[in-house]
Amino acid sequence: MSDLNQIKNPLRIYSLIFVVVAVIVLILGGFTVYNAIDFNSNARKIEATVSNIASLVDKNNKPYRDTLVNYTVDGIEYQNVSLGTFVEGKETGDALEVYTSAKNPARAEAQLKSYMLSTFLLFIGALFLLSALLAARRLKRRMQEITSLIDQNHFVIAKVSRVDINTSMRIRGKNPFFLVCEYEGKTLYSDNIWLPLQRDVVGEEVKVYCSNLSFDLYYIDTRDLYQEA
Repeated sequence: MSDLNQIKNPLRIYSLIFVVVAVIVLILGGFTVYNAIDFNSNARKIEATVSNIASLVDKNNKPYRDTLVNYTVDGIEYQNVSLGTFVEGKETGDALEVYTSAKNPARAEAQLKSYMLSTFLLFIGALFLLSALLAARRLKRRMQEITSLIDQNHFVIAKVSRVDINTSMRIRGKNPFFLVCEYEGKTLYSDNIWLPLQRDVVGEEVKVYCSNLSFDLYYIDTRDLYQEA
């Protein structure tokens, strides 16, 4: 892997992960919105009777209660229909207003569908997608900066003072590392490095391509560190 690909390839994977997550969440959010709109637009309020309060256990073995109801729609009786929730204050035999769908009267809800979950999912999906786009934009800009610095061929020689782990980023169970270098009292930091070094490089010299000696823009070239000592 070349020095530039060490920067480019992992960030592409990082961006791709965000895009995939964003697409999945946006699809889920869109489906939830469609489901809520479809039910609410076809819902009608009817009188029902609580037939049972079921005590159940979810897949995590956590107990919960579910209100079951009986009702009649267009002369057809529906019995022990789950509302998918426990209605406080209602016992077996109590009257209860519920909503059913004209498309599927066998389905009942204690209230109209809320758009809160779908809005939250769409927001999270958009946030992931925006993060991926911003990461891709930063990557493109950084690649252009590095290419320009190398083309200008203005560099100084700095010494590696230590090697640190970047704990803020993790891809496929790996954290990248970076070099901390010193040049005439200035501390400089390399881009993330993913390919392991085969030797201790502390004290070795590296080229630092820079736009000026204020180091407003610079790039530490680590390619020589992978050559045989």
